Amino acid sequence: MIMDKERLTTAGIDIDGALERFAGNEAIYEKYLFRFQTDPHMAAVKDAMAENDYNKVLEQAHAMKGMTGTLGMDDLYHSCSDVVQAIRNEKTDTLPGLVDKMENSYQKVMSIYQ
Repeated sequence: MIMDKERLTTAGIDIDGALERFAGNEAIYEKYLFRFQTDPHMAAVKDAMAENDYNKVLEQAHAMKGMTGTLGMDDLYHSCSDVVQAIRNEKTDTLPGLVDKMENSYQKVMSIYQ
């Protein structure tokens, strides 16, 4: 594996679980892991929040949830799940804090690319 496993683990990434989902193929996992750094979903969530467009927040956070789950980004996955659940349960008053938590988890993951 090209990327440092300890660094990935520190960023909240479950490497072993992710590699299981990729049938142990480290090269394909890394390909998608590197691709994540250009993913537009976090920016779209923040834009939608600024517009109070909760349907778009739901759509973008849900897409990000699936991707982060597959890639083993557990902390970010759980943050995305919290945002999705809050919208589905009509608890939009909790969204600013939940999206901040999601952004923090996202920044932690993005640190692996530096």
